[in-house]
Amino acid sequence: MRDECIDQDLLASVVLGEMQRHGNLTVVPLFTPVNHGPEYLTLKEALENGLLTITEVSQHGTVPELRVDNRAELPCCSWTARNLWARNRTGC
Repeated sequence: MRDECIDQDLLASVVLGEMQRHGNLTVVPLFTPVNHGPEYLTLKEALENGLLTITEVSQHGTVPELRVDNRAELPCCSWTARNLWARNRTGC
């Protein structure tokens, strides 16, 4: 990684949280003094605000292909593709 891509001041301010283990997975949370929210919308937020539409790619409904139109200024995040399929089918 190139040094100019790393914010050295931010990196120096990172504080390690308490290590957490479950089975063979270990997670160490990283905390910074920078206080800002996520720079994306959740699927639910985008749909509720009319910023995202999900449609079939053809009239016959090709699985697993859906068309997603995001009219928001931010990216939209869905944690699983199953959410997209279920929301399209139920009209949520």
